[in-house]
Amino acid sequence: MNISDMLVCPVCKEELLIEDNTFFCKKCGKKFVTREGIYDFLISGEDAWKYFQGGLFGNDKELEDKFLKTPDSELAPSDLLLKGLIYWYKGNFEAYEKIMNHPEGKNYYTEDYQKATQSSLDYTKNLLKKEKGIIMDLATGMGGLLTPLVKEYDMELLSVDISPTSSYGLSRYLKYLKKDHLVTQIVADAKLLPFK
Repeated sequence: MNISDMLVCPVCKEELLIEDNTFFCKKCGKKFVTREGIYDFLISGEDAWKYFQGGLFGNDKELEDKFLKTPDSELAPSDLLLKGLIYWYKGNFEAYEKIMNHPEGKNYYTEDYQKATQSSLDYTKNLLKKEKGIIMDLATGMGGLLTPLVKEYDMELLSVDISPTSSYGLSRYLKYLKKDHLVTQIVADAKLLPFK
């Protein structure tokens, strides 16, 4: 997806000049870069999820090791979910998917929650089948909505999230799924989107 023609400065909404994966605002002089294929338009420069760069528990390796070394059969459903998330942040997506597809997975959330989530996802999928324009997933996070869409359809999607950490994690996961070619990722604040 070529989004260069859609982009403007998120601060002043003026045209951007592009040079070597860097965007320069002609008016206010702001500079924005592309890292690892992800457009970074975050104005604050602060990553609300940077705590997780060291893993789900930050630098608490002892707690992390307790989860990773405990056999799945000895963990409660909520602990299995946390173990899966640890693997996701570590980039071990095979282990993550194994846990997320674990027989106990039906107990991660209540039945009502699961039904509501599936109903919303099915409704969204049906709407998107008819969509001809660009589809943007705002506040993508780990890709709860985006991932089922790229797994099921070969549609291009625009992902926007405020966290570079989550975005880079999702980028690695999409590569693992071999679906990264379908998603253009932008790091930006929803209040200051870099679009015309």
